[in-house]
Amino acid sequence: MEPKAEVSLFMKARSGLPLPGQGLLPLKPLYISTNFRSRKNLIDFTNDLFSKTVMARPNLEADEVPFLKAQPSPEMLTRDPGTIKLALFSKEEDAHGSRLKEADWLAGAVSRTSQDPRSGSIGILLFARTHLPLYLKALYEQGIQVQVQEGLNLEARPEVQDLLSLTRSLVRPQDDLAWASLVRSAWCWIGLDDLLQISQIPMASFAEKIMVFSQMPQAQPSVKNLGQVLESYQNQVGRLPLHRVVQKIWEELSGPKTVAERYGLSGVRNCRQFLQLLFLAEKGLPEETLSSLEFLLATAYAPPDPLASRSQVAIMTVHHAKGLEFDTVFLPHLDRNPLEGSQREDLPYLLERLPGDREEHLIALKPDRRTQNDPGVLGLLKDLKKERGLGEAKRLYYVALTRAKENLFLSGLYSRKEEEEKAPKQSLLEYLLNHPGKEKFLEIHYDPLGPEEQKEIIPPLNMEEILPLPFESEPVPYRMILPSGLQEEDLFPEEADRTAIFLQEEFKGPYGMARGTVIHRILEHLGMGKGLPTGKAVVRALTAEGVVQEAAQEMAPQILAEVEACRQEPFCAAMLRTDHPFSACEWALEDQVDEHTLRSGVIDRIVFNGREWFVVDYKTTPLPEGMAVETFLQEQDVLYRKQLLAYREMLGHARSLDPALIRLFLYFTALQKEYEIK
Repeated sequence: MEPKAEVSLFMKARSGLPLPGQGLLPLKPLYISTNFRSRKNLIDFTNDLFSKTVMARPNLEADEVPFLKAQPSPEMLTRDPGTIKLALFSKEEDAHGSRLKEADWLAGAVSRTSQDPRSGSIGILLFARTHLPLYLKALYEQGIQVQVQEGLNLEARPEVQDLLSLTRSLVRPQDDLAWASLVRSAWCWIGLDDLLQISQIPMASFAEKIMVFSQMPQAQPSVKNLGQVLESYQNQVGRLPLHRVVQKIWEELSGPKTVAERYGLSGVRNCRQFLQLLFLAEKGLPEETLSSLEFLLATAYAPPDPLASRSQVAIMTVHHAKGLEFDTVFLPHLDRNPLEGSQREDLPYLLERLPGDREEHLIALKPDRRTQNDPGVLGLLKDLKKERGLGEAKRLYYVALTRAKENLFLSGLYSRKEEEEKAPKQSLLEYLLNHPGKEKFLEIHYDPLGPEEQKEIIPPLNMEEILPLPFESEPVPYRMILPSGLQEEDLFPEEADRTAIFLQEEFKGPYGMARGTVIHRILEHLGMGKGLPTGKAVVRALTAEGVVQEAAQEMAPQILAEVEACRQEPFCAAMLRTDHPFSACEWALEDQVDEHTLRSGVIDRIVFNGREWFVVDYKTTPLPEGMAVETFLQEQDVLYRKQLLAYREMLGHARSLDPALIRLFLYFTALQKEYEIK
């Protein structure tokens, strides 16, 4: 098989025969080492990059396979070796601006290449569709017709949004937004003055308002036609298939004509694709059909533009390009991290196949957020999934680099740190920048210029002031009470601003909030049985909270000293122990006060010692200068009493406990002192 390009490898298939007699048949693998597609320079570059950098140490447990070098065909040895260029854009100041420069450069380079009569086919391959709209906009501005394969989301197209509003208004007459969208669609466009007049008609729903307005003398012909067509077809909903009703209404409203005039043939094709999805979504009941349609639309892409069907330029994902080839290939966004997004997944469980040939799988559940008990299996499977994801990314890198026959253009964003060029971890650009001898193959350009911008002179618009429509907010069906906010109510009616003064004391100083956040986090880790962090770790945590480096380095030892003193204090040490029958940090709880009121809170530390429950709220409030400790504690009692009493009531409801068994404490880290609220 061709090295790294055999289809089964990219489909995550593994070597093996699904036959009972495996191992008995005298089979030998046959490897094809000749690349009949690419020029010599492109093959040598790919061989060098993968053998020395990308696949220098294949991870067999993550389904990676040893890299096999390819050889150019004898015919390619007699031809031009091919060119490889890398365009690097610095993102030191403005990453979005640098991405725009990359898009402009890409459009200019594609334009120049397409104007060469010898250029042949051009493929723009993307590892993800993240910046597809940006690249398409730059290409269209250069007047380049592009074949887009699985490009823009179908639902995002305005003409499809209009058809979706029509469908929703037929199925859900109470959907006022859908009905309002109808009179602002491509086939029935009215101004804001008419829309305001419709909204002021004294009818219960927007559907009734529009039908009444369509019969008024001042209504536009398109609105009158809309009212007549809807009135004649509304009673067919539920009797005829929904796609037939929508299509008939759309055609009688001159939808195809108006869409073609506004959005071109691609707009008409998008509408036809929508109607096809509506046909596939048919369930017999309108509401179920609409729900099925919305599900299909979530993953549907706009079909290729008919006018671009003969264009030599195609844009698609690398996945879609498997098995294809182009004379010239452009690979933008090389700085994409292939694992980006996977780390944010919050799944309730994880299932992975274990390494080896025994086809054994292991499942791990997400730990309870209150106890955070994790035997380590979940972390093991996450690491295995991450490694396999990286292995799949490397296979995609190989696919991308081997689609070009003659020319390969690469581009991406980089940063400079300590005179070194850096790119996101595991990105193809990082492999390129770290590859020894890359200059032998690559022609590197830093911040190349794109095509000159054509400035259009647009006369200023003389717009009259548009006043907003009257708006009356609807009452919220319930209200949420946060116990941590109860202290702000009715504390000192004779001195209304004293509450703000005390709340400021909690985060006293320019970085008081960051300091308090980090101390809470360290105490949470100690309560989970972990040790004190290093000074460097505390500095990193402070800088992540917005503290400048110099201040963070000064604050870190002070914070560690304060927390260490708390660890040595008997009450805090007892609360942080992990051998209690039950203990938890940052313990979330919620209850319902009445039909329209919810309470939600998070307790810093909760402990059950076998007899009593302890609710501890950490306070990093420093002792104000010149104030006696007892006076300070009494004022803090008044400030936080309601919060702690609410926690007692909520805990009692959640665990069916006698409130007398729940003790409430404020713990002041700066004083290393507990204060019980009774």
